Amino acid sequence: MRGDVMKSNALRLKDVNPAHPPAPHLAASHHWSAGDYIVLSLNPEPFEQIISGRKHFEYRTRFRRSRFVAFIYVTRPVQQIRAVMECGDPIFGSARKIADFAEHDQPGNRRAIYDYLASSGKGCAIPIVRTREFEPLTLARMRKDFGFSPPQFYSALEKTPDFLEFLLSYAAQSRMK
Repeated sequence: MRGDVMKSNALRLKDVNPAHPPAPHLAASHHWSAGDYIVLSLNPEPFEQIISGRKHFEYRTRFRRSRFVAFIYVTRPVQQIRAVMECGDPIFGSARKIADFAEHDQPGNRRAIYDYLASSGKGCAIPIVRTREFEPLTLARMRKDFGFSPPQFYSALEKTPDFLEFLLSYAAQSRMK
């Protein structure tokens, strides 16, 4: 995929209505490459918390090392891509450190995050910079048109440039919810 196409699509993502102001450490002129885009699977409840602005971080036991843009696939019973989300550089640490971080961000969240991370002993907090919800894209359509299978965790979109280009165009042209 051509770099100038990615830059023009990245500009569209910068114009989204942020759920929160951009984190100060993110450069306003950051240009996204194909390797920066993923499809991220989320359960319906965390998705709703992110869209409503109540959830500022996504927690994972392991993840990518740098900022990214995720098209959010909401799992059963929804089974749709519903939004695009820009995320900052993940913050890595021990299960205890990340749980303390979660408690600071959302009081009462420490135990749940610690329990989630305890088996691996480590994890990361991924800053959610901004989100944009758009008209849902159904699993049936993605399977039919692109052979899409929802990831358990996440999948990189650089391996499927046609699907990435479609998602960028779809998100840019869809009405905001």
